[in-house]
Amino acid sequence: MGGKKGGGGHTPYEAPESGRSKQFVKIVEIISEGEIQGLVDGVKSVYLDKTPIQASDDSYNFKNVDAQGRIGTQDQAIMEGFNTSEKEVSVGAQVRKLTPLTRTVTDNKVSRLRFTVGVQSLFSQNDKGDTYGSKVDLMITIGETSYPVSINGKYSSQYLKQFEFDDLPVVPFKIKVERVTADSTSQRLQNNTIWASYTEIIETEFAYPNTAIVGVRFDSEYFSSIPNRTYEIYGIKIKVPSNYDPVNRTYTGLWDGTFKIAWSNNPAWVLYDLMTNKRYGLGWRLGSFNVDKWTLYQVAQYCDQLVPDGFGGKEPRFTCNAWLTDQRKAYDVISDICSIFRAMPVWDGQEFTVVMDRPADPVWTYTNANVVDGEFTYQYSAQKARHNEIHVEYVDASDSYERKIEIISDDDLIRRHGLNIKKVTAFGCTSRGQAFRTGKWILETERLETKTVTFTVGVEGLMHIPGDIIRVADCHYADTNIGGRVLAVNGRKVTLDREITPWGNSYLTYINQEAKHTDIRIVNVNGNEVTLELEPVGLAEFGVWSLTTQEINVQLFKALTISEDKQGQYTIVALQHEPQKEAIVDNGAVFEPRETTLSTAGLDKVQHVEVQADGDGVSLSFDYVVKHSAMVKYQIKLYKGGTFYKIYDDLTSPNYKLIGLPDGEYVAEIRAKNEQGQLSEAVTKSFNISFSVTELTTASKVFAILLQWKNPVFANPNSAIEIWTNTEDRFETARKLVTLAYPTNSYSFDGLGVNETYYFWARMLDTANGNAGEFTESVVGTSESSGSKLVEYLQGQISSNAFSQELAEQITKIEKTGKSNAARMNSMHILKVEDHASGKKAIAGIAIGADAESSDSQVIISANKFIIADPNSSTLKTPFSILTEDGSAKVVLDGDLIANGTISGDKIQANSTISAPNINGGNVKASTFEGGLIKGARIEGVTGTFTGDLEVNQIVGGNILEVFTCRSKRIGTSSTEYFGSNPSYRIHYLRKRVKVIVESANVDRELFIIDALSSVSGRLYESTENRSGGGKDSDYLVSITTYKPGSRSIQARIVVGEGVINTYQQSISIPKNVECSIEITYETLSDTSTDSDSFTFISVVKSNASKSIKQVI
Repeated sequence: MGGKKGGGGHTPYEAPESGRSKQFVKIVEIISEGEIQGLVDGVKSVYLDKTPIQASDDSYNFKNVDAQGRIGTQDQAIMEGFNTSEKEVSVGAQVRKLTPLTRTVTDNKVSRLRFTVGVQSLFSQNDKGDTYGSKVDLMITIGETSYPVSINGKYSSQYLKQFEFDDLPVVPFKIKVERVTADSTSQRLQNNTIWASYTEIIETEFAYPNTAIVGVRFDSEYFSSIPNRTYEIYGIKIKVPSNYDPVNRTYTGLWDGTFKIAWSNNPAWVLYDLMTNKRYGLGWRLGSFNVDKWTLYQVAQYCDQLVPDGFGGKEPRFTCNAWLTDQRKAYDVISDICSIFRAMPVWDGQEFTVVMDRPADPVWTYTNANVVDGEFTYQYSAQKARHNEIHVEYVDASDSYERKIEIISDDDLIRRHGLNIKKVTAFGCTSRGQAFRTGKWILETERLETKTVTFTVGVEGLMHIPGDIIRVADCHYADTNIGGRVLAVNGRKVTLDREITPWGNSYLTYINQEAKHTDIRIVNVNGNEVTLELEPVGLAEFGVWSLTTQEINVQLFKALTISEDKQGQYTIVALQHEPQKEAIVDNGAVFEPRETTLSTAGLDKVQHVEVQADGDGVSLSFDYVVKHSAMVKYQIKLYKGGTFYKIYDDLTSPNYKLIGLPDGEYVAEIRAKNEQGQLSEAVTKSFNISFSVTELTTASKVFAILLQWKNPVFANPNSAIEIWTNTEDRFETARKLVTLAYPTNSYSFDGLGVNETYYFWARMLDTANGNAGEFTESVVGTSESSGSKLVEYLQGQISSNAFSQELAEQITKIEKTGKSNAARMNSMHILKVEDHASGKKAIAGIAIGADAESSDSQVIISANKFIIADPNSSTLKTPFSILTEDGSAKVVLDGDLIANGTISGDKIQANSTISAPNINGGNVKASTFEGGLIKGARIEGVTGTFTGDLEVNQIVGGNILEVFTCRSKRIGTSSTEYFGSNPSYRIHYLRKRVKVIVESANVDRELFIIDALSSVSGRLYESTENRSGGGKDSDYLVSITTYKPGSRSIQARIVVGEGVINTYQQSISIPKNVECSIEITYETLSDTSTDSDSFTFISVVKSNASKSIKQVI
């Protein structure tokens, strides 16, 4: 036989990849004018796509990355590896055999060219599917010179290769890339060529003096495109005072006016540097002598003061972290920097200075006596100009310097007038806390400073400049004489140009010779003559005075403009100034507004003020009759606990809802208000917001506990009452029982058993605003335990049942169902009642059966209550009832329980008395046993004391009288003396916590030796005197038969070894009524024993017994 040989298969071969192309990106970027402080934390402060090159743990997030920097000094070194200027020009086109690509170079500074060319893929396949590399030839022409280049290998994806040339012709010249190898016409040959780009390289060495730069070189493999670069730096070094520490923001000693160069982000010194620097600022125009550095010194200290940052810490009040990259108008930049510290730039005629919006002392007082015609004209801001929500845009340094929006709002103003948003940008702000303060300052300025005043003065208008604080004592506005001129000064007596009315502590204020305001208390007034507490030094005749009392204050304004109308007359425009605004903005303080007028301007008081609950707040309503067509608004001042709490101003409706008030006692002052801001006489209304539940009590009910309490007289209707409970008087482990809607004032805790005790606590909770009252003190309640009340309850339940009424009727018919046959007789009666209502079902049934064959009879009842009623009573009485609740059965007896037998159970509970001659067996728990006889197994207790004679025949288990311990130090001795009343002692050795069984008939006293060696284990051996060694296993405590009164020594050894530790004992016979001592000497041979190893000896007294005695240690 023969066969044909089969052919073999072929596995295609694929040549390995020849490699892959790798490109690096090199970027040099200008950061700032020099000299700067530098990167905050080295390359950890250089970010590529928001990821730092080096992590905080010093590991690197990228490979093949290099970063260098120069801070911008005049003589800074060239960065190695970044010492050329390169301009890459993208081409990105395919090069074919018949279509070469051409470009032109025109820059005469170019000294080298780099060509980046490559293939989309490069390989070839044969007929068997084997894949190999290939080769493609290109020609690069620069001007008239050509350079052949080749790409050889196997590449499955794009591969780029760079070629550099430095022999360049005179510009302009053309560069060309052409393909030498024929284009492929087969899918088996992939060799398409591309010209990716060319780079113009300038060889000049650049150090970039006075310019801060950063150079970054990274592997393009890690990025799909050029990543965004971010640098965290300490910026340009500027002029700061010579006594200033910009890191700690402290000033040492007095400043001599000189400067040093250091980095600082204090906006005052940033402004000064820009104003005086001749390279990038205004120094070439102003010069250092035309800038008020002394005012800026005060401003800088104010900026460096620490204020709350909103997160529990502190931060400087103002900082400037700005990056100026665009050319802008000088005034705009100056104004932006001034806006950081709430100031405006001012030229006072001699030098540049700034005026801040901050508390300051007034510099002058104006009254009706020193202004033209005694006239002050007031204007008020429009309602639409008072924004109630500010959106502040800033750069958040804590979130990679992303732009954020901080929102600051006044919810009360929004509810009254609707949303009115203002959007601003906080220049140079990188702190959320500073952004918040910026918006809060705008919000409070527009809320508190709503009034401007205009008046004309003589030469006194030149006594201050714009930005200064001035006092306006306008008698017409105040509706009382509050300012004027002095007619005469005679010691402490001063004659004024008009009469005044003081209230309480009143002060006369005047301007002394140093142009400072001085206050002196008025002690007496007689017409227009006042007596002062002190002599007014510096008060001149015809000087200006003003009055301050407990009821009224002069108005404060900030001068905005001073303009000359004609020779000797100046018009002043000033804005209302509230000095408490700084504390409100920076520290969240709350102030009561100062009263500046007593005038009601013909305004009547409001009437019929009422306070009532209104949803999640309190509604305050009142009536007002408008007697003229002028616009009337309202003001509500709220006091909490006698202290000013809040003001609600410019209300347009006589109904206002107060939301979210915490509990407390309140007084509301309501006034009408005219267009000039004058107020009517106040009307007050008191009310109380409370979340305190009081008078919580309990009452016992059958199977329940009733709780009742008293709710606050005035409470938020959205409130709820919480009841908490526990089985012990510990609130820490209490659970919430129920939450009830206000104004519920009682609750029944149902479903309990008989005589169950619980503790309860209650409080009120404002579910809308999160306010909550304190919990009450605990109260205890117990469900009903009285048998008579239980019977009364059940009887009431039964009497109201229709079935019980039917039982009282005469029986007129008996129905029976029977069945019989020859084998047996069986009778059964069944009655079933079923009712349905409201989706619930109730079933009751009874079955009666008798079986003669089995002599078995049954009565089965299906019900949750079984009652036996007295048929001879005209009123329904239930001496016996059985009911089930939650699967548990309860038996109720209205009468005596008489049994000639045994009552067995786990527990018998009674509130009064259990009388019996004997209680046998089980456990009896009670605080006191009186009389009678207790028979049982045992009495157990941890400790106890018998205060009388204890007569017993036998105490089983013995009683420990004495315990002492000796410690082992290799060889030790312990002894005690005993007086023998019987001729028998026994010494026992046992392991700790091992049961000891004593087999003895007449033992009066025993000594137990307990092994407590903590470091060794082993066996106890005995040896006679003068005998060394421990003996054999059979020598365990060998009996010693020769004893004598007095001392007796027993030597024992502990030998380390394995084995079961048994109980050993040794008897020592001592003559009766002879005093003697027993001395036990032991020795440990183990090196592991310690000073803490010990034997414990216990002396036990035993009574005579005719049976075995068991002792457990």
